[in-house]
Amino acid sequence: MSWLDEVKRFNKPYYKWTLETRKKFLNTELRAERKLALEIEEAAEDLTRYMKKLPKDHAAQMKYVQEGLREFAKELRGVQKQTLTDGIEKAAAIGVEYSRRMTRDVFGPVLPLVEKELENVFGAVQDDVIKAMWNRRLAGLQLSDRIWKISKSNAEAIGRIVLSGIAENMDIVDIANALEEYVQEGARTIAKDYPNMMKRMGKRLPANLNYEALRLVRAEVSAAHGDALMRSAAYNPACKGVKWVLSSEHPEYDICDELANANIGYGAGVYPVDQAPPMPAHPNCLCFFIEVVEEPEQFTDRLIKFIGDPSSDPLLRDYWGKTFGSLEVI
Repeated sequence: MSWLDEVKRFNKPYYKWTLETRKKFLNTELRAERKLALEIEEAAEDLTRYMKKLPKDHAAQMKYVQEGLREFAKELRGVQKQTLTDGIEKAAAIGVEYSRRMTRDVFGPVLPLVEKELENVFGAVQDDVIKAMWNRRLAGLQLSDRIWKISKSNAEAIGRIVLSGIAENMDIVDIANALEEYVQEGARTIAKDYPNMMKRMGKRLPANLNYEALRLVRAEVSAAHGDALMRSAAYNPACKGVKWVLSSEHPEYDICDELANANIGYGAGVYPVDQAPPMPAHPNCLCFFIEVVEEPEQFTDRLIKFIGDPSSDPLLRDYWGKTFGSLEVI
């Protein structure tokens, strides 16, 4: 069964909404990566322009280069933080969109008065996801700490190029050109064009300057989207669980296949919302969860019976208490 067939099977008539939100998310992730890559390149260009204006004296260069590197690291932190802020907010909004639309659709014909309360609920979910992303710790570090660590590492990589060039008695303009080449083409090109500089640095120079920064953006934007999907699914009364779907670009067997094939009693790859594994499953993962939903006609029948007799459906009664706090809105 293809991933599209799975979406149609488990999302019922709402599958097109999943396709829409999936496309929005992938575009958001891609735009965030491209934006950050461009801004890192622009920050490096600012540094190279600054360096080309430095005096020829190496002792003076060392002083000004250190100042330039500090500004470079500061600029990197700023562009990473802004890119992540925008990406996380957009990913969280996309993550709640499916449940928000479906919940409004199944309630609207029967209980249109709850629409405002539902908008408040999903808005709060979105806000909670954004706060959680900035507060969560990985390896003991919050997101702002990880941004600082990567920008510091990037500045150190740039510093190695500059200091190696100075140690080789290279002209400051040539050093700036080597730096520009590294940012645009990577370590392999600089090793070819500046072999002595590369020999002095050895393996201390990352293959690509922006790799870690882009991986962080990709991971955090994906995590925000996954967290928003799970939290919002808990407020979709017609959601019976979530299904792990392998991406069409899934290249080889890994943990994603295990998640897609695991059966904990609900079918292959299906999990209760509160037992679902985190998303993404690994760095650069493109696999995703979809909601397993009830047939809308079946849910409508349940809802009508519940309105007439709240004791008739314990699941809806629990949902009502969690979402609205009381039965007064019925």
